[in-house]
Amino acid sequence: MLMLGCIRGRLTAAFAVLVIGLLLAIGGGLAWLNFNAQQQQALATGFQVVAIVGGVMAIAAAGLAGLMIVRQIVRPIEKLADAARDIEGGDLHREIPSQGAPEIRELAQALGGMMDSLKRRYERLQTEIDDRKRAENALRQSEAKYRNLYESNSDAVLLLTHEGFIDCNNAALRLFGCDDRDELVRSHPADFSPPSQPDGSDSRESVDEKIGTAMQAGTCRFDWNHLRKDGTPFDADILLTALDMNGRKIVQAVIRDISERKQAAEKLGKLVEQRTADLTKTNQELQKEIIERNRMETQLRESKNSAEAVSRAKSDFLAKMSHEIRTPMNGIIGMTDLALDTRLTGEQREYLVTVKDSADALLKVINDILDFSKIEAGKMQLDRTDFSLRTCIGETLTSLGVRADAKGLELLNDVTADVPDGLVGDPVRLRQIVINLIGNAIKFTEVGEIVLHASVQSRTEHEAELHFAVSDTGIGIAPQKQKIIFEAFEQADSSTTRRYGGTGLGLAISSQLVELMGGRIWVESAVGKGSTFHFTARFELSSKAVAACAPADPASLRDMAVLVVDDNATNRRILEGELANWGLKPRSVEGAEQAMKALKEARAAGRPFELVLLDVCMPDVDGFELARMIKQEPEFSRAPIMMLSSAARRDDAIRCRELGVNTYLVKPIRQSALLDAILGVIGASRTVNKPDETPTAVPAVNVGSLRILLAEDNVVNQRLIQRVLQKWGHEVVVADDGQQAVEKLQAERFDLVLMDVEMPVMDGFEATCDIRRREQGAGRHIPIIAMTAHAMKGDREKCIEKGMDGYVSKPVSQDALRDAILNAVSGPAKPAKQPQPQPVA
Repeated sequence: MLMLGCIRGRLTAAFAVLVIGLLLAIGGGLAWLNFNAQQQQALATGFQVVAIVGGVMAIAAAGLAGLMIVRQIVRPIEKLADAARDIEGGDLHREIPSQGAPEIRELAQALGGMMDSLKRRYERLQTEIDDRKRAENALRQSEAKYRNLYESNSDAVLLLTHEGFIDCNNAALRLFGCDDRDELVRSHPADFSPPSQPDGSDSRESVDEKIGTAMQAGTCRFDWNHLRKDGTPFDADILLTALDMNGRKIVQAVIRDISERKQAAEKLGKLVEQRTADLTKTNQELQKEIIERNRMETQLRESKNSAEAVSRAKSDFLAKMSHEIRTPMNGIIGMTDLALDTRLTGEQREYLVTVKDSADALLKVINDILDFSKIEAGKMQLDRTDFSLRTCIGETLTSLGVRADAKGLELLNDVTADVPDGLVGDPVRLRQIVINLIGNAIKFTEVGEIVLHASVQSRTEHEAELHFAVSDTGIGIAPQKQKIIFEAFEQADSSTTRRYGGTGLGLAISSQLVELMGGRIWVESAVGKGSTFHFTARFELSSKAVAACAPADPASLRDMAVLVVDDNATNRRILEGELANWGLKPRSVEGAEQAMKALKEARAAGRPFELVLLDVCMPDVDGFELARMIKQEPEFSRAPIMMLSSAARRDDAIRCRELGVNTYLVKPIRQSALLDAILGVIGASRTVNKPDETPTAVPAVNVGSLRILLAEDNVVNQRLIQRVLQKWGHEVVVADDGQQAVEKLQAERFDLVLMDVEMPVMDGFEATCDIRRREQGAGRHIPIIAMTAHAMKGDREKCIEKGMDGYVSKPVSQDALRDAILNAVSGPAKPAKQPQPQPVA
């Protein structure tokens, strides 16, 4: 303001000078006009000069003052004005001129301050503008995203107030059947609803009420009856949600057509009603069925009781028949054995051998029937005992070797090295299965070989599942017959029974025994190509020491070169495996020509064979002729020769001695026997691991002459047992029934009693109880051995429970009777050996 005042003062002074000059000029002019002509003329010249001079001076002074003012005031102001215009144009970085009078400079400073203030305000404004732009951009993106979600929602979404709809998505248009958005937006929700709802409420009033509830509570959900544009009604599920749109409260409505759902619910309700009715009816029928089932269960129990009674009667009948059949069988077999020990003609011996073979076959049939009956009645149980698997199989195959050789068949044993030898199980029943399978293989094979394979199926720390397979080169079995052969009394066809015989029980019994052993049995076969019967069985691994062959001394057998000559490829493979397992170096050939060639090649290579194993029966050149050829060659004659034969013929042993063959073995050869023979031939010895515990078998000690009481009602059996015991040097006294036995024991002294169970007057059990009762307090105990035709499961245990010391079943085996007597008189009562299963007839 001060600066503007100074400028205003200077302009006023200049203006005053100018005005004074003008006034002087005007005054002069007026004065001139007031003079008369003469005065005017007189003064004209002087005044004129003065006036002109004064006017000129005044004008000059005014011009000079104007120039000064322009220079000092106007120019700087113009520059400031230019700067102000630039600033106004947005150039906030314009330089402000600061020349001129102090007032101008002050004005320039004020303008510069104003420009700085504008600059700061502009920067703040620019920041606010940028922020607003970003916010607007985000808002646009958000609105675009919301619009995208809004439009892509499959449910109808509408925005509304009390006045009506204000926006909607495309789904809403489709739901209500509208062509454009404006058509729907201009409407009120009640316009797309019937006048009233199913509950009787007015649609418009109800809508307003729902909207008000949503605005107050935030949400409101309900079912609604809507109308489409064409008037079609539909049921809807509506969710109202309150929203704040730029300070304005609106409501978002999400509408979903639930007509189908309600129809489905109605159908489901009807279905539930129908099902409920059906269940009620079913429940009533079920009650009737339960009543009927209870009646049937009552009948079933009665039938079961009746069946059990029949089963008991059947078991009693079988036991009775077993007793009645075994009693005369005992006489037939026993007397035949006694007769065969006497001097006989060739014809008589042939007849008696035929009688004994027939009796043995009949006994096998009886045993099969009894075993099947026990299995069928669920009374078959397995024993648990420690045994050597290889010994069990070896003894079994040895007993079958004669039958196989009689038909010219190779019977081979192939137990892999990883199969554990010490097992816990029932060796008798395992032997029975093997005998049944190999017996059938021998029966149905005319030429070729029969091989028993044994391998490990699976193994744990305490248990092993073994896989056995009996393969043959026999007649084979048709595919449609392979299942029925495991059923009772079934064979491949009726002609099989006529041609080969047999009851058809062997495989059925084997199948049940395998199942009891936790395994399964099956067959692979093709007609004319042989059969392979497989079965698996589970055994515990024995924790006790079982007699077994220890590995040979490495210095004795390790890397020994062995030549195997056998025309049978399977036997060569088995022998190679066994020999390699013991550390030998086997090489096998199939005939004499190849054998001589191999011997020459080994000698030429400086590694001659140290042992030769020869098969007896080979085509073209047999084992004996090949042995003679080897012995004739000086460079080969030092190698020990072992002869392997499928049959033990007396002349074979003689020919071996004549040819200088070191040893002679009969197939099937047990591994332990083969190893013993090899070690014997090379002059080594084998270590045998003996059990730490005392053997359970009773040694064959001489008990001297005994005085024995025989309680037996059958005259034939009396004579038979008498003759056998007398042959052994014993004195025998006979009692015809249990009562006589008790009386004789009171009157005489005996060392042993052989007690039949089934006797008249007093049976063996009653007699034993009476004898034991009389012994109480007397300080003595006479051994009593049950000698009975009762051979069912549990009969042995029953005899022991009644106070007997031993048990021998009829037909009586002389070995079993001898063992039972030795057990009874040598120590505490011990169970006698069970008879071994016989081959399949």
